[in-house]
Amino acid sequence: MLSSDVAGFTRRINALQNDITVLQTKQVRLQASLDRKRAELARIQEDLRRERLRLARLRARLAEARAALSK
Repeated sequence: MLSSDVAGFTRRINALQNDITVLQTKQVRLQASLDRKRAELARIQEDLRRERLRLARLRARLAEARAALSK
């Protein structure tokens, strides 16, 4: 193997290592964004669950009020 071959492989390895570092950095950033969005989704789902329960209670009260008014 020639020293020029070794130098070429070394450059290629260094370039690939740089690419890997860039991709790992991007992955960390994307994972953090995904984690934030999942937390936001969980909060929104909890709000929705709470509001659906409130709506059910209000509908029940409305039905009672309508029944009382119809008498």
